[in-house]
Amino acid sequence: QYIQGVQSQKVVATVKHFAGNNQEWDRNNVSSDIDERTLREIYLPAFKMAVQEGEAGAVMDSYNLVNGEHATQNNHLNNEILKKEWRFDGILMSDWVATYDGVAAANGGLDLEMPSGEFMNRKTLLPAIRNGQVSEAVIDDKVRRILRIIFRFGFYDTKYTAQENRREIPENAQVALELAQNGIVLLKNEGKLLPLSKDIKSITVIGPNANGYVAAGGSSYTQPFQSVSLVEGIQQAFPGVRVNYVSGAIPKMEDYVEGSPFYIAAGSTEKGLKAAYFNNQELKGKPVATITDPKINHDWSHGPEVKGIGDDHFSIRFTGVLRPEKSGTYKIGVRGDDGYRLFIDDKQVIDLWNDHGATLKSVDMPLVAGHEYKVTLEYYENAGGASISMAAYQEKIDFSAAEEAASHADVVILAMGFDASSEGEGFDRTFELPPYQETLI
Repeated sequence: QYIQGVQSQKVVATVKHFAGNNQEWDRNNVSSDIDERTLREIYLPAFKMAVQEGEAGAVMDSYNLVNGEHATQNNHLNNEILKKEWRFDGILMSDWVATYDGVAAANGGLDLEMPSGEFMNRKTLLPAIRNGQVSEAVIDDKVRRILRIIFRFGFYDTKYTAQENRREIPENAQVALELAQNGIVLLKNEGKLLPLSKDIKSITVIGPNANGYVAAGGSSYTQPFQSVSLVEGIQQAFPGVRVNYVSGAIPKMEDYVEGSPFYIAAGSTEKGLKAAYFNNQELKGKPVATITDPKINHDWSHGPEVKGIGDDHFSIRFTGVLRPEKSGTYKIGVRGDDGYRLFIDDKQVIDLWNDHGATLKSVDMPLVAGHEYKVTLEYYENAGGASISMAAYQEKIDFSAAEEAASHADVVILAMGFDASSEGEGFDRTFELPPYQETLI
């Protein structure tokens, strides 16, 4: 019903991720090894219903391998089952940067490489057609499928603009509200704490997730026309009650970037690191540019503003020294999308050299005041999101404001949990709550 409802509005529903997409960590390299019966009985029925009953216009292949073969070039899944057995006549597309071999993907059933034709392009496929590796019939089938969806959904008949698509529809907001209400699960209610008494005079709301709206990552991240935070909702529900909000002051690694004691060279007083930019992912050859980066805290949507460096497929080597002002244990944290590795005095202390979403890794090290430690941070970006940040710091956790506010309230509501920095695409979240939330509780 959902697929049919979406497509009734001339929007193509894309079913993903086909198939066996069981984990996020190292998803570009992991193989989901599944026997045929398990595949048929557990992993494929939902896709089969979406295609045959829902008549979805598109299916998206996953990043992972299935039985040792990348999903985007898996002949058994894409050609034998999806297209021939189920008679799917729509578009089979890749997830973003999930294509690895243009010829293998073309023969393996992929119709459309996203977000661009890095592998399935004229340079790769024309020679393959001429030497018989790929038949013209295979290409013709892909063209027919793409045109079929264009005509079926009337894309040539109606012209849309981005502004026209931004419409606030009250019925949609009501459905979203009902879904949220029906999705609430009460795990415990010891002492019949809920519902809250109307006689209470004050409520203190504490926690990092209380004062903002919740949105998932990737293409589901949007800016709503209107939103109601937990704090605002409680204020509306208890108009005569004093509602106080305290964040809880749980710092993130990025909060320490500004004061990190990195310097561009031994003996230098200039803060930051030297950054050598390469126009490839392997740090090969001569850098196209070397600049001084006063702080390592980047989140690029369209690539670095460095001449000769594109949005994707680049690498950076940051070098300098770490010179702390005080002795003690320091946490050195790095968050990046995609791969990174950190060396202190030429010893590798963090290794996350693979494709993944923005993931934080840190190491605790005893450092001596005034001593200079050689720092090398290497980073590469494949495609999609691109970010890298690093900080060296002694954590300062102060819950006194939260404790003070809680002590004067009739009721305390704690809003804990995950956010975009701890839960997202390309990495698996932890079972534990994010750092210090349990301590705050």
